[in-house]
Amino acid sequence: MKTGPDSFDALASAYEGLERLAFGSDLETARFWHLDRLRDCRQVLVLGEGDGRFLARLLRQFPTVRGDCVEARGANAYDAVTTLFFLDCFTAEDVAGLIVRVTPSLRARAIWLWSDFALPAQGWRRWRGRIWLEVLYGFFRFRTGLSATMLPPAERLLDAAGYKLVWTTSLQAGLLRSAVFNRLP
Repeated sequence: MKTGPDSFDALASAYEGLERLAFGSDLETARFWHLDRLRDCRQVLVLGEGDGRFLARLLRQFPTVRGDCVEARGANAYDAVTTLFFLDCFTAEDVAGLIVRVTPSLRARAIWLWSDFALPAQGWRRWRGRIWLEVLYGFFRFRTGLSATMLPPAERLLDAAGYKLVWTTSLQAGLLRSAVFNRLP
């Protein structure tokens, strides 16, 4: 990915508007769908925070939580990590590497909140999903230099790394997914 004027920073002020134009409030719904699962956490690692809406709401709803963005603090430090519309910016290999790097920073039974785009399994939903994903990847490739061209199998990679899926929900006919994983001890 590029840094500088053509990076995601250049889109930050318009991102919420673009998000609402394309998907109404469904990305926002997916972003906060499982927020209550973090109720008992003391420290949360937030990856790919974007414009700050998630962290602001997390800290407002749970004022005793310490939220760190992007930088890990060491082994077994975090009760939870969030990747909300973030992992789709990377290749499968990059996501697998990220999971390997983040996991030592998480406590046993830590929560991983994940929300992202997904390609529905079949029918018109799949065709619609393919069109949206082509448009989105094309736009972000043009505007930011994004090198990823397809969704990484994030759920499968989390499972392979020892995270158990405990809850999932879909929006936009399966194009948006939000899930809760627990790290197995």
